[in-house]
Amino acid sequence: MKWTYLLFTIALIINITSCKQEQNTNNLNPLPEGKDLSKMIASDPTNAKLYAERAAVYYKNQVYKAAIDDLKDAIKLAPENPTYYHHLSDVYLDSYQSKKAIELLEEAHEKFPNSIKTLLKLAEDHLILTDNGSAMIAVDKILKLDNQNAEGFFMMGMIYRSMNEKEKAINSFQTAIEIEPELHDAWILIGQLYEDLGNKVALNYFEQAIKLDTTNINAWHSKAFYLQNNDRIPEALELYRKINIKDRQFEEAYLNAGILYLSMDSIDAAYEQFNILVNISPASYLGFYYRGITNELKGNISLATEDYSISQKINPTFEKAKKALQVIKK
Repeated sequence: MKWTYLLFTIALIINITSCKQEQNTNNLNPLPEGKDLSKMIASDPTNAKLYAERAAVYYKNQVYKAAIDDLKDAIKLAPENPTYYHHLSDVYLDSYQSKKAIELLEEAHEKFPNSIKTLLKLAEDHLILTDNGSAMIAVDKILKLDNQNAEGFFMMGMIYRSMNEKEKAINSFQTAIEIEPELHDAWILIGQLYEDLGNKVALNYFEQAIKLDTTNINAWHSKAFYLQNNDRIPEALELYRKINIKDRQFEEAYLNAGILYLSMDSIDAAYEQFNILVNISPASYLGFYYRGITNELKGNISLATEDYSISQKINPTFEKAKKALQVIKK
């Protein structure tokens, strides 16, 4: 049986309100965490590092305009530091100013033509914006500068993966780990691609990723999901249990374990998993939806109705919750 599994990859952060973005960066205390940095900047106004550090505080709190202003000041004070350009591109991208993000990185590339980190950042941003052609051009430039650059081959694999060129992606990731065997994510991604192709060698890659870093929860979860997809249900459930001992906030393990228990008609066990999930993640529309199913199966119609309603409120486009709510109200 092949199970449906949702990977939540966040490329862009939801934009904040314009009033928050318009906070005055000259205010010594717009955010509690930035207070000391603001005082230090007032005492040392030509220190680019301080502006960059305060920008990081603004960025963390999604005060994008203030972060942009501080990073622009950092660049003016230290134009030879490409890292400030990279950080500013992140802020532009997350505040829905993708054109400015790309233009800034192109400018940085012209200024630092031999900076592989700048080219990697440029490739990454193009990939996020699904401009695979431009991303590959940046990777080609990286490999011309260093034909043994593992991160360059890794990025190439990400581009091919985005293009659904699975074999080419595997070859690129494989080259990356031949150069740098401890690229943990490459092992996981190769395993996932082999799993998509129905090749059982996938399990070996997940196990190698775990061996390289026993704290890598994504590696453990990829193995568990592989076991789940290959009907090794008790092993998968045991692994999900171990994952949540290691990381009690890892949502997908609760979700997948709950779905497995549902398939086994272990309603109480399924309810327990979904109940934990919605308590650690109140924004999990899937958690509320599936808890609604368990409540309905347990005969708790009012609680099921409430769960479906919350799921639909969190994600109004989620049709399954909408249909479940319509049916249960009848």
